[in-house]
Amino acid sequence: MEDYVAKMARKPLAELYEYLHHPADYREAAVVAAIDELSRRNEILPPETPLLRTRLQVEAQRLQAEAEARQAAQDAARRPDDAPVSPWGNPFGADDSADATDDEPGRFRPTYQPPRPANRAAKAGADDLEADEADANAPTLYSPAVIFLFTTLISFVAGGVLLILNLLRVRQRTAAGLVAGFCLGYLLIVAALSQQMGRLGGLLNVPAALVFLFWFWPRYIGGGRAFKSRAFIWPLLICLGVAGAGVYALVKNGMMENPLDQFRREKARIEGQKAVPETGAGTKTALLTNSEAVRATVLAADRAFSARAAAVGLPRALREFAADSAVLLRPGARPVVGTTAIAAFAGSADSAFTLTWAPQAAIVAASGELAYTYGTYQRQPKATGAPVSGGTYVTVWHRDGRTGAWRYALDAGIEGLPQ
Repeated sequence: MEDYVAKMARKPLAELYEYLHHPADYREAAVVAAIDELSRRNEILPPETPLLRTRLQVEAQRLQAEAEARQAAQDAARRPDDAPVSPWGNPFGADDSADATDDEPGRFRPTYQPPRPANRAAKAGADDLEADEADANAPTLYSPAVIFLFTTLISFVAGGVLLILNLLRVRQRTAAGLVAGFCLGYLLIVAALSQQMGRLGGLLNVPAALVFLFWFWPRYIGGGRAFKSRAFIWPLLICLGVAGAGVYALVKNGMMENPLDQFRREKARIEGQKAVPETGAGTKTALLTNSEAVRATVLAADRAFSARAAAVGLPRALREFAADSAVLLRPGARPVVGTTAIAAFAGSADSAFTLTWAPQAAIVAASGELAYTYGTYQRQPKATGAPVSGGTYVTVWHRDGRTGAWRYALDAGIEGLPQ
């Protein structure tokens, strides 16, 4: 009992309550020591706890008595009374005879032989047995390393969900609610700071990981608690699935460019440029543009502009494809300059017709940063029987240095086509 008392004094409250709520999973003496330690810490115990303690203490004493009786019987069987035993043990060392037995008369035997326990009950107070049982009854949890990686590399929400699952496994429902509340509050902080931090916003996951591992884990799970590691492949697959669904929804609603299109455009940009060696002192390396490859990307951007206008309407397409300092030239109107003015102009545009166009050619500057396209457009009224009109247009394109996407810098149209 003394060994269990010392052990229970070092355990956190969460582990002590595990002994109390699941006494069948532990040795009787260990549960009695856990109850005594909870009483010593002035914890509130269920009304049936005294009766449980009395029953377990009687059972522990019975098991201890049985173990001692079996041990005494085993010692007597290994050392018969009719065998002479030297009080000093065998002065000549161990007998090397392979066929010698302990039942031969006249053979010296040591006065003490270490007891060999016959079963688990004989090792009731041994430290190694308690460690084995603790490992067998240890909960299966996501390790702190897995929670840290999910929090820092994916999101603090993902790490918080894993920690909540751990707390539910050890029956810490109140603590699981605290973690959920922390995640909701921290989400508001991240939403307020992420726009200011830009690409460094991912660093906001690190403080959350530290709170999970150095506050919630030691306090509600126990820093020295034994547990078995839980596989994290399913949470990883779920996170990847949620991320893929989110990207698909953003692309479908026009809030994000298709990553495959970004990859193709970047590949075309890299293939369309080649380095030219230095030709003299002070001459920097120049970049010459492969006109055919880059011209194809400009034409693709113009066609995507037209398709977007047909799908979601011209006002929205004008806002999405505009460069920061874009200019619109329209008949009977002053130049519309800047994305803010374009958004206001597009909002007041006539929505009673559908405008589509088709580029005929694209011309690309040697730098690969500017280009223009020209072609014809068609204005199709939505009302039945209304006449269809058209005209010509020219669009000047500028490559976004940050994303590599083509954005129109100037767009002008001239109404009227020969019949």
